[in-house]
Amino acid sequence: MKYIFWSIYIASTPYEVGHWLCIPPYKKYLPEDYPEKAIRKHEEELLPPPSYWLKPEYENIAYQLK
Repeated sequence: MKYIFWSIYIASTPYEVGHWLCIPPYKKYLPEDYPEKAIRKHEEELLPPPSYWLKPEYENIAYQLK
């Protein structure tokens, strides 16, 4: 199954509540030792807006792969 993008959970800090951000659907973009339950795989046709991406350049990579 091919996923359009993945989202990963960014844990809470003393200053911010945890939240989900998006990355391209490849393991090379995952931080090391990332817990499996903190990854969602998405097949939606529409990609999230720029503010939802972990890094701005990730959105461009995912759009190019589509």
